[in-house]
Amino acid sequence: SWSSTITPTDCPYVTPIATPSPSQTKLIYVLIDRSKSYGDFTQSALGVLVESLKMSIEPGDRLYLVWLGASEDREDRFFYGTVPTLEPPNLVSPIPTLTPVPTLTQTPIPTSTPISHKELSVLAAQMATQTAEAQLQSATVTVQAINATATSESVILAQDVNSQRCSQLSANKANQQILREWDEKRVHIISDYLERKLIPLSTYTIEAEDHATHIYNALYIASRIIQTERDNKSFSSYNLVIFSDMEDYGSRRGEELAVNLEGVKVLVAMMYCRESISCQDRGTYWRNYFVDKGALLPHFPFRSVQETTPDFIADFLRH
Repeated sequence: SWSSTITPTDCPYVTPIATPSPSQTKLIYVLIDRSKSYGDFTQSALGVLVESLKMSIEPGDRLYLVWLGASEDREDRFFYGTVPTLEPPNLVSPIPTLTPVPTLTQTPIPTSTPISHKELSVLAAQMATQTAEAQLQSATVTVQAINATATSESVILAQDVNSQRCSQLSANKANQQILREWDEKRVHIISDYLERKLIPLSTYTIEAEDHATHIYNALYIASRIIQTERDNKSFSSYNLVIFSDMEDYGSRRGEELAVNLEGVKVLVAMMYCRESISCQDRGTYWRNYFVDKGALLPHFPFRSVQETTPDFIADFLRH
């Protein structure tokens, strides 16, 4: 129990442990090319994606994994799911803070003031002296009482402050255990989801290659789905990852489609070109296209097959 006592005479001040911020959930929309021109890389792209998700998904994230090919129907969405959510941990509330003990200033004991006897008779001088001594004694007793009370109150306040700090230490100790258990549960949720849903995709059997690559059409549908989620303010970030050679073949109306990628982070991964000059030209074209549609691009938005690693994609999704 968090209320178990901590026994040191003086407990140090500790900052209360704060409840973790709400999970920054992500929407991750992935297009994987399975056209003939990209077919040699489709299966490995799927494996790289799964490895990157192992390192980056969190409870509450939503995944759309969609084939990029010759058609745009719901069957092209070969995976859709949301990682089970996890409620924030229920931590012990912070112990109300007391004002630290002020430095005690004692009221000085009054001292006697010499009495001039020049113009007083002996009897009058004796009476004046006795009166002054009585007043001094009374004042001294009063000051001593005031100082004793102040000392007592200071001691009590010091004890209260120390008790508060000891209680906060106990609360922090309990909250550390609560957080450990909460994080273990988070890890279990992710691990279970990976085992049941995502890792099997690494060996997913790709039935057939597509005879076309409708990139514009696929981006149009992706943008509509993502913008609907953005309108609902469902997630903290919206991510579009494309595994493709980025050669469109067969899209209807192409650039005329009203694609809106405002606020969407876009990464083209494992881009393949037979010649490097082709990749440069395609990279320039698609960079301009995505910027025109409002997308948010990383510093290097186009990564070749050799440059794409699970760590790079995971880092893109986490940030």
